[in-house]
Amino acid sequence: MVLSPAEVVQFLDSIDTVKHRTILTTCYAAGLRISEAVQLTVPAIDSQRMVLRIEQGKGQKDRYVMLSPTLPSALARIDPRLLTKIGPPHISSGIDGGV
Repeated sequence: MVLSPAEVVQFLDSIDTVKHRTILTTCYAAGLRISEAVQLTVPAIDSQRMVLRIEQGKGQKDRYVMLSPTLPSALARIDPRLLTKIGPPHISSGIDGGV
């Protein structure tokens, strides 16, 4: 099943918590697995080069993925420290108190 862009927006808009919506938006925008998104660290977000460094992903391999042009601002709306690379070690721990 492939969702249309409107269906993706409708799905993401239906998620109530900012933390979960941000994690799933990150997964969709960067093509990440859930396990990769919740382990994403602040220093892995390189908004200058527009890439995310995924460490120990599938097969225990590191890789880089393209960063969506809108993702840095989405992350900054929930926690401005994410763009300055100062803050909680994992993005999922600093959003909505961590759970």
